Amino acid sequence: MTSPRENFDSIGDALSTVFILILGEDWPGVMYNYVRAYGDRGEYIIPYFIVTFSLGNLMLLSVFAAMLLQNFEGGDDDEEEDPNAPIEQISYVVSDDMTST
Repeated sequence: MTSPRENFDSIGDALSTVFILILGEDWPGVMYNYVRAYGDRGEYIIPYFIVTFSLGNLMLLSVFAAMLLQNFEGGDDDEEEDPNAPIEQISYVVSDDMTST
């Protein structure tokens, strides 16, 4: 009998399984397979899968929100404005409008 694709037999398979859980790709099916496999101890597996799914989605949501907020901040970091720079252009435009009337 071969083990299912989603298993915790090795580190690579475990990381792949947790990644599948976080993405939400049929995670209840994976959970039910492990509940059936462990029989009486299946009650301890359900909270693990639910917590892993919830915390993983919370982390993905916070990363997505951080990227979204960073894009909305606007401006380039390369073009930093000097707060002590003179405001000659603004005063020129204001004085030019005042003299023309």
